[in-house]
Amino acid sequence: MAISKMTADNLAASLNFEDRATAREVLQVLKENEDLIFALVKDSDNALFTSVNIAKSLPMRLPLKTKEPACKIVDDTIITSVPIKSQELTVGVLVLGLSIKNLQAKIYNNTTIALIASIVLVLFLVLFRMLLLMLQQFLLFYVMQHLTINLGATRHL
Repeated sequence: MAISKMTADNLAASLNFEDRATAREVLQVLKENEDLIFALVKDSDNALFTSVNIAKSLPMRLPLKTKEPACKIVDDTIITSVPIKSQELTVGVLVLGLSIKNLQAKIYNNTTIALIASIVLVLFLVLFRMLLLMLQQFLLFYVMQHLTINLGATRHL
């Protein structure tokens, strides 16, 4: 959401002066983000002002107008809508579509690592418990042998 708000601030002047080229340059910078699926700017009349990767967008599911920042998840895409304001007047809307596939992959990897760590911990605890039981049996056997030897020695006296 922070990227959307900063980008919206940078787009306000472009909308005020109807400078589509500069607005497109602002959106081009967003393409460096590997999670960006699409970005588009709508003017105050809700008409498309400029966009990048618009062919990849989900036009039927996009919010039309927004007075407040909004965010929703559609399939594997987070769609954020941020009003573009100039001197407290809304002059347009920035809509970004960001993939959550990388995030899902990181969650999956972290979950897998946590699961493996849990299994290793459980195995360690089971083996440690077995070792303690073996040690207890050995000590018990040793004490019993020692007592038997001592009792046998006292009987011979």
